[in-house]
Amino acid sequence: MTNSHQRYFLLLSFILISIIWTSLKENILNCPQLSKMILALAKLNNLSSLKLNLSNNDIKCQPVIELAEVVRQCQNLKLLELNLQQNPIGIFANANLYQQISKITQLVEFSFLFDYYECTNCYDSYSSYEEEDDSVQNKNK
Repeated sequence: MTNSHQRYFLLLSFILISIIWTSLKENILNCPQLSKMILALAKLNNLSSLKLNLSNNDIKCQPVIELAEVVRQCQNLKLLELNLQQNPIGIFANANLYQQISKITQLVEFSFLFDYYECTNCYDSYSSYEEEDDSVQNKNK
């Protein structure tokens, strides 16, 4: 994310706006940069529409969980479109995001695109959950 992108998001955090649409597709947006963007979004209390295309970046699990928590706090959010395709996000981070978003009661329209990705270096990797399931099943036998 360039300095101009950072200034753009900081400017947005100080202006009360109701609609954000941005495409950051193929910008090599990484986790610390997404965290900064999330902090800026968290300051937008009157946000009613959010469309984020974050496809084909290098976003991993933890920032997606942070994004879920921030989006859930947007009390006026009615429209949400997220594209997280082609990012190394584990399926359980995607599931967490979907679960948090499903708790937004005032949401009228929702679109969420993601790929199945077995994240081997995330704390919520599919393989670790699979191993836990196997150990539970073996104990029950």
